[in-house]
Amino acid sequence: MEISPYLIVQRLIIQGAIKQYTAKFEEGLNLVWGDMDSGKSSILNLIDYCLGGKNDNLLYGEMKANGRIVFLEVSLNGKVFTFERDILSASSPIRLYTGFFEERSTHFPLLLAASPEDDSAPDGWISDFILEHLGIARVSIKESRIREDSSSDRLSFRDLMKLMYLKQTRVGSDALLNYQSPAVFNKNVEIQKFVFNIYDDKLTGLQSELARESAEYNELEKNERFIKKFLGDVKIDVNNFESVREEAENYEARMAELDDGLRDLKEDFVLSNDVGAEISNAIKGIRIEVNGIDARLKEIDSQYGNYAKLSNTYRFDIDALKLSKISRSIISVNRSKNDHIPCPLCQTEIEVTSPAIDDIDIDNQLRSLKNRNAGIQTVLTELRDEQKKLISQKEKLQRTLTEASRSFDENNLASISPLLTSIQAIEDARSLLKITLAEAERNLSIYNKFVDIGTKLEVKSLMIEKLRRAIKIIRDGLIGLDAVIDELTGLFSLHLQKSGLQKVHDVFLDKKFIGYFRGISYYNTSSGGVRTITSIALFVTRLQYLLKHACNLPTFLMIDTPGQNIGRHRSDDDNTEVSDPKLYENIFNQIVSVVNNSAKEGRKCQIIIVDNDLPDSLKDGDNFHLVKRFSKQGGKYEKGLINDA
Repeated sequence: MEISPYLIVQRLIIQGAIKQYTAKFEEGLNLVWGDMDSGKSSILNLIDYCLGGKNDNLLYGEMKANGRIVFLEVSLNGKVFTFERDILSASSPIRLYTGFFEERSTHFPLLLAASPEDDSAPDGWISDFILEHLGIARVSIKESRIREDSSSDRLSFRDLMKLMYLKQTRVGSDALLNYQSPAVFNKNVEIQKFVFNIYDDKLTGLQSELARESAEYNELEKNERFIKKFLGDVKIDVNNFESVREEAENYEARMAELDDGLRDLKEDFVLSNDVGAEISNAIKGIRIEVNGIDARLKEIDSQYGNYAKLSNTYRFDIDALKLSKISRSIISVNRSKNDHIPCPLCQTEIEVTSPAIDDIDIDNQLRSLKNRNAGIQTVLTELRDEQKKLISQKEKLQRTLTEASRSFDENNLASISPLLTSIQAIEDARSLLKITLAEAERNLSIYNKFVDIGTKLEVKSLMIEKLRRAIKIIRDGLIGLDAVIDELTGLFSLHLQKSGLQKVHDVFLDKKFIGYFRGISYYNTSSGGVRTITSIALFVTRLQYLLKHACNLPTFLMIDTPGQNIGRHRSDDDNTEVSDPKLYENIFNQIVSVVNNSAKEGRKCQIIIVDNDLPDSLKDGDNFHLVKRFSKQGGKYEKGLINDA
């Protein structure tokens, strides 16, 4: 049975300047709940940005300071892709990898343009890629089916995103779906007709699209044959993909083993090096101590020599003075007055008649010289004792130094040198394996490219079948606008009846898919609360229809702050049967019901909602996946999307 396409967001990863910020999603209902201004809406804006949107709402302080690249891992009709986009540069190409975030290295990325005007990206426009893999034809959409001079544009994924992303500024807004711009609004009406398989005058366009898709299919088949031949030439068996993957995985495992071994050896080397460093430091300490002793011994030698010379001088003076006293007694008094005799101290010739020093003065001088000499002898003895002690200490240190040097050499020979040899051997093996691994990864990437072409052929084949079915619908007149409007009206009316609003009557959709409540157009309704509930009902009604029929829109929905314009907390004196908090509860109850019904029917869908509060009915957490819970107070919750700002 043919079903509507589906888009499931799996992970959003922000690569920051310092760390990664990750949000995980699941199929079904996903909630981002938390305080205002904590980055909740940025999660939806980043998803939209990765799918080709703008970054106007992302260039705020924390994101500019901490965000660099955003990755979106998403499933398109069951095929997983990872989109990579520069947060701060919307004009840079979008890199797209086949597979999960961790598998990027095994695939050649596509470089896609974010804008149809950008022809610099070699692999085309991101919108075309997404539509192709969702199986949605890229038909031309006219602004008006009635006016002959109205312009037409080729359908883009951005056109469809308006029907899947109810932004905070659009919840309950009178500018919903560009109503204030008639030309754009009319185009949106035509897009919705295409979504619901109401083709009107699109037969020629569908036939042209079928011809184009068929031509692209033939070209892909040619490329597949070319790559298959190339893979055969390089001995890669295209029928045994697992051997290519296993080869790469074996090389990766071997590389991991080498890395582990290298890490262990380096740890041992560091340990051995630490032991060697301790011994080396000890040797250095001993050598410094020996050098200090040598310096002191040299100083002692110098001091000892100086003091010995001074002692000799004192002894000479003592002997001279003693000789002088003896000389006085033997010098004849009858000698001529002009006779000269040598001075006993300095040997200078002096006259016999020169004045003589008293004996008592000579005795005093002798005692002084003897005292000085005795002091010098004491110093000389102390210096000699210190010298002997230092020489003994030096001999012990030299023996220790010899032993430490021997231990250091043995440590190097026994541990460090073999470790260095082993480390070098592993580094060499690692280098060779790295080359082999690079070749295996290249082969795997080439093979993945071959597989990607096969996937594209499957996508093209399904697209061709859908176009043929659409052409048959037009020719057979199987689906008309009135029938679609009637069914949408029934779903929309039931939704509002369960909303908790009072006086529910005259509820319907007109042929421009505008909702009416109490006979009043959505755009003419004055109540902000009613418009909020009605706008959400329109989007959920569309999703319900998609889940029941094979249409041209993914079963995906994002809603930003559905609780605005609705009181979410009952006051103590509120005894009314239907209160604003009840309306808020009912919004989520009906969304949960849609998700549960889709699961029962085996249909895939995803709804992502951002809000400041959580309804009481969901606080048990059984009916939804909590993506993030933000609290500016911190504690057990993250403070915001950029949680370290």
